Amino acid sequence: MILNGWDFGPDQIMLTAEVGVMFKVNSESVANWAASGDLDFIRTPGGTLRFSRQQVEHLMQRDAGGDYHKWDFGPNQLMVTSEVAAVFKVDLTTVLEWAYKGELAFIRTPGGHRRFSRQQVEQIIWGQGPRSKWDFSPEQLMLPSEAGAVFRVGCKTLWLWTKQGRLDSIRTIGGERRYSRHQVEHIMGNGLNRRRNPR
Repeated sequence: MILNGWDFGPDQIMLTAEVGVMFKVNSESVANWAASGDLDFIRTPGGTLRFSRQQVEHLMQRDAGGDYHKWDFGPNQLMVTSEVAAVFKVDLTTVLEWAYKGELAFIRTPGGHRRFSRQQVEQIIWGQGPRSKWDFSPEQLMLPSEAGAVFRVGCKTLWLWTKQGRLDSIRTIGGERRYSRHQVEHIMGNGLNRRRNPR
């Protein structure tokens, strides 16, 4: 069955919860998209909403363009804007700027919210060189000013230590460095900073 150009055949039907998983939203959001006309639907005889997989996949590909097939936008790989911001320790506006400039691929929900690929975010972090043995998860990231405050040194000294291979860092899409709290605490616990930077 075709409705508004979308295939609602038996192999294309999706439940509300399945659409929610695809876009990383709750079922209420999906129902709101249907009510506002952002997502076509049919109703079962019992009144339950059903959606077209063809339309859902089209919507997911619409904004990602060629990047849709380059990065994994599967349900378990989607990240909301705030999660990406937390990974890189930047504000939401910065993440949206990266998306706008095409530096970070995204898809949009029918409600217009962006979803990012965890695979691409991890590639950005680890694509800069070999994986570090230090934890660079979002809760472990430190801004240069934070790491500098721990060591009581400036950002230039941190950069020098990074260049010398004494301190690992990753870079955000915008090129800003982030350090691992795990490594900083390890260095402080071993007193290595005193040998490297006598003051």
